[in-house]
Order: sequence, then structure tokens, then C-alpha cells
Amino acid sequence: LIMARYNNGFENIKVELINWSGADLARQVCCFGQGAEFYTGFDSVNDYSQDNPKCKQIVTDIIRGDTFPKYALSGHNVAFSIKGISRICLAQLTREGTSDTSTFFCSESSGTRPLTQEQIIPMNIYKNKQWMREWDKINEKMEKLYCEMLEAGIPFMDARYMMPHNQTINICYTASMLSFIGSCNKRLD
Repeated sequence: LIMARYNNGFENIKVELINWSGADLARQVCCFGQGAEFYTGFDSVNDYSQDNPKCKQIVTDIIRGDTFPKYALSGHNVAFSIKGISRICLAQLTREGTSDTSTFFCSESSGTRPLTQEQIIPMNIYKNKQWMREWDKINEKMEKLYCEMLEAGIPFMDARYMMPHNQTINICYTASMLSFIGSCNKRLD
């Protein structure tokens, strides 16, 4: 039996940016936009410079949405490694990818290995000592039953249904900038 470790809300969630065009985005959109009939005089990728007035104009037009915003927002992805979120949060995040082909996830499977005993407890519950003592007792019984099931040969995939969904999991997430902005807007609404 492994003693559960309880996290106070999101205190131990770690997010790392693993892919983003960053400062190179302006160069990429300028090079993409160079073929437009209204940007004459921008002849090659070698013409890119932050100080080049044509480049400044292309980037300004894209930011204002006058031209090629789709390339800047849909032609580039951002990717994150997210560690220590709850399985509940995983379910919320993966809903974003159901209709958008530019958004997808890679998550640990709790069906091929034992679940962690690290759990996220909402902050307003975590601070109540009585509830945490009760949860600890209940959780210990569930964990014991879970271990007994695994020892009896029940597959991880089936045994996980008997455990709480506040256990932590790690995922990687990628989306186009447009999808990522839309997802953030939904979450912050």
C-alpha cells in the first residue's frame, strides 16, 4: 500500500512550453506573405529584417487582421507538457480536441500501469482538516481494494474504475494558435 499524497489545489501542476515559433513567427509570416500582389519589393526570405519597412507592414497587417491572419494563427502550433493535473482536468482539456483537427493530446494511460496515489484536492476542501481526515480513511480503503484487485489479476484498465478521478496524470497538448486562443477564452469566460 502506498500512502496517498494530497496536493492543495493546483500547487504542484507543472506546465512547460515545448513548441512555439516565438520570435521566428514574424519572419515566417513575412516569408509566407511575400507572394501577395500588394507586397511588391519583398523578393526572398533573405529580405527579412525586423527593421525592413515591408516586413513591418506585413506583420502590422496581420496583427490588424487585414491580411493573412489565418496563417499566423492557424499555420503555427503551440505545444505544452502538462504534469500533475487531475484525471478530471484531463477530461475537460481533451474535450477541446473533439471537433478541431489541429488540437490533439498525448496522455499517460492508466490502463497500462498502476494509478498514482498523488491526488489533487480542491483548495476549499484541502483546508478543512475534518474532511481531509475522512477522505484519508476512505481513500486508504479504496487503495487497499485497488491493490487487492491488481494482485488478483484484474487488469489496470478495469481496476481504475474503482478509484477517484482526482489522481494526477501527465499529458502533452498541441493546438494551432487560433484553437489555443479559443480554448483559453472558453476557460476564462
